[in-house]
Amino acid sequence: MTPNSPKILGIGTVTVDHVMTVSDFPAPDTKNEAISTRFQVGGPVPIALAQLSRFGHSTNFLSAWGDDPFGNLVQERLNAEGIAFSPACRGDFATSVTQIWLKESTGQRTLVTSRTNGAAMAEFLTADFMSQFNVLHLDCWPSEAALLAARFMKENGGFVCVDTGSPKAGVEEILRIADVVNCPKRFCEIFLNESDLAEASRKISTFGPKIVTVTDGENGSVLHTQGETFHQPALKFGNIIDTNGAGDSFSGAVIHGVLQDWPPQKVLKFAATCAGLKCTQAGNDAALPNEVDVLQRMNTKVSPEN
Repeated sequence: MTPNSPKILGIGTVTVDHVMTVSDFPAPDTKNEAISTRFQVGGPVPIALAQLSRFGHSTNFLSAWGDDPFGNLVQERLNAEGIAFSPACRGDFATSVTQIWLKESTGQRTLVTSRTNGAAMAEFLTADFMSQFNVLHLDCWPSEAALLAARFMKENGGFVCVDTGSPKAGVEEILRIADVVNCPKRFCEIFLNESDLAEASRKISTFGPKIVTVTDGENGSVLHTQGETFHQPALKFGNIIDTNGAGDSFSGAVIHGVLQDWPPQKVLKFAATCAGLKCTQAGNDAALPNEVDVLQRMNTKVSPEN
């Protein structure tokens, strides 16, 4: 059962992305010129929450960022999206930073993150705090806080969603608790030694989640539920400008569709459409579509990426 009036708490990494658009990914030991450069706020959970806010949901974010200019940027973005947060998330340390190389011709990206320490986040997870929410979205970082929150939410009849890009500590237990799991193909290859999307989604479902989605960029995505697997080609709505944040947008769209109790085929196509639209614009703020845009484009003829 999905909540009637979902109040969503997200726990996970937040970074300030330094995006440098390049003509090609640099070779080792070379000097290269960027075509353009910008700063933006990123992270699987905050971008999924921003997407969910665009769809009209009540969202709250728990993470850790520093008392520095980058921390100001994080709070400005959360405020702009209507994502609630506690001032206690901010501490006397450096905000996480991600360096992203964005290839101009394809929108592909390569990134490296310097992540701040989130060990203290578990202290915020009191019963009074957690009881405000009935939906939890995690990226499995930091592991202690993610596990505590997932256990509390499940024990109190809540709904747990996970977007895991890489195998982190405690991920197996969280998969056993989760109702919805989204992950990329690379997670399945590392965690399960499985590269087939349909088989990977089935294997993840054996841990216990009711719905599993696995994404593979231009090769599309799958959704597994109740013993059935559905495949959705990637959808192209114009030139691909920027793939960064597309998976986070996809994850937020899956959560939205599940909370609406849509049939699995509609959930999957809605998420693929949302991610496809995001890729037509740079960044992960103005590029995130609203529900009307996504539903309208679902019903138009598009070009699948094969």
